[in-house]
Amino acid sequence: MDSLDSTSRLYETRTRAVAEMKRTPHPNFLGRWTETGQAFDRAMKARQCCYIWQGTMAYTVPAQFSEKDVKNNLCQLKWNLRRGYAHSCAEVEVSLQCSKNWAERGEDSRH
Repeated sequence: MDSLDSTSRLYETRTRAVAEMKRTPHPNFLGRWTETGQAFDRAMKARQCCYIWQGTMAYTVPAQFSEKDVKNNLCQLKWNLRRGYAHSCAEVEVSLQCSKNWAERGEDSRH
């Protein structure tokens, strides 16, 4: 990866990280292999899940995105903008709701 520019190197690193996190039983994988999830912006336009949730949740996402958009999405996350705010992305709330639904049905949410 030494020959790649900084954006390409970041994209490659994060792509590999997402793939590694999805490889169970990685401790950071919260696993939602059997669920469909879609993120939306404030105008209700479909958008990609953030980088963190792509690796930890593995939702099946129904919307299709261009390769350029996928690359931009993986490279745009700025950790310093999150400032420890737990609800900095919508997927947090969705994850909690899904876990609650699974628990109420007495099912294992990791499959």
